[in-house]
Amino acid sequence: MQAALQGFYVAMSVYGWISWRASHGQPGGLNVSAWPLRRHIAAAVLVVVATAANVYLLAGDGNVMVRYADSFVAWGSVIATWMMTRKVVENWLYWIVCDLVAAALYFSQGFHATTGLFLVYVVLAVRGYRQWRRCLVKHGPGAGAEPVTGAQ
Repeated sequence: MQAALQGFYVAMSVYGWISWRASHGQPGGLNVSAWPLRRHIAAAVLVVVATAANVYLLAGDGNVMVRYADSFVAWGSVIATWMMTRKVVENWLYWIVCDLVAAALYFSQGFHATTGLFLVYVVLAVRGYRQWRRCLVKHGPGAGAEPVTGAQ
């Protein structure tokens, strides 16, 4: 699943770059926003259903817990990436969860350098969340906030 994500990440990077650039300094442009609880519930349900379907499709490929963790990280990353392209502040919280699960997965498989990398991603996600949250609090949702940067 991790390998399959790379094409998605490339496409979302291009989409996000275009969206962010097109709205840079424009009235009504793309600003940091927050999702209501109902969207987070829908996203969580989507991740759980997609994870379960993925694990079912990968049946027989090794340890079931590894399949669940790998699928969860993949589908959680898809949602977090989409949220990032739309400047949804909670994307960073999704990244923290996904990166911690990925770090545990890689640690359990003996990939210690990769585990360290994902722990660095957690630190970056915490910083990104704090920065975007300050911007959201300062300018309010939908306000003409200055552009924010920060990506995983």
